[in-house]
Amino acid sequence: MNNKKLLKCLWALLLVFTALQTEVYAQDEGRITDFARPGRPTMLIYVWGTASTPGIWKVEQDVDPVELLSAAQIANFGNIDASVKQTMYLSIYRKRGERRDEIYKAQMTDFLTGAAPAPPLMEEDLLLVETVTKDKFNLQTIFSAIAAVGSIVLLIIRVRQL
Repeated sequence: MNNKKLLKCLWALLLVFTALQTEVYAQDEGRITDFARPGRPTMLIYVWGTASTPGIWKVEQDVDPVELLSAAQIANFGNIDASVKQTMYLSIYRKRGERRDEIYKAQMTDFLTGAAPAPPLMEEDLLLVETVTKDKFNLQTIFSAIAAVGSIVLLIIRVRQL
């Protein structure tokens, strides 16, 4: 009879330890991009904007922002169309209470060269990569404007002749 009680107790303990080993996540781990070596302390960082892989990133606590942005694959950085002026900006927002405040903003080139060093990243920081494009004013733009004005002048001349 004591063997049955002992066996039941062992089964109960096994079930309890199995339940304690189960990890519970608030979000599906498949949606979090893991960019950390095993065993290293990690934190969550949000990457938004002009990145090929935006979203939630699990990174090491001492991650270099350049490494993180390289892994997130910033789209079209360095691939500039000659007729377009492209400026990329990096902003870092930090959670303070219920809101996020912008704590850093710089042109990507200044950030990469070290002219505007970014502060160390902290848990739940948000990295926003923005790309601002403007068409360059060149001869093609001038000739397009002259052609448009010329067409309007010709239209006015022909309407007057009617």
